[in-house]
Amino acid sequence: MKAEIRAGDRLAVTRDGVEIAGWPLTIIPDRPPSIAFMTPPGASERKALRIAYAASDDYGLAGVTATIRRTDGKTGPGKLSEIVIP
Repeated sequence: MKAEIRAGDRLAVTRDGVEIAGWPLTIIPDRPPSIAFMTPPGASERKALRIAYAASDDYGLAGVTATIRRTDGKTGPGKLSEIVIP
């Protein structure tokens, strides 16, 4: 069974109208994740792109991706792709 709980302060399981188990419940709304550059993107010692960032979420992060675009709005050859960053 899967259900979304939006309000209330108690969760109970009933059978034939009789409560067989119950638990107090506090609903905490999910806040949006946050991400910020720790330093501006730049080059590493080997001239590779370096992206230093800090990311967090109250329920944890599954992953972070970066999308790189030209500042002049033009597109180059190939397609735009996302980069998964550790």
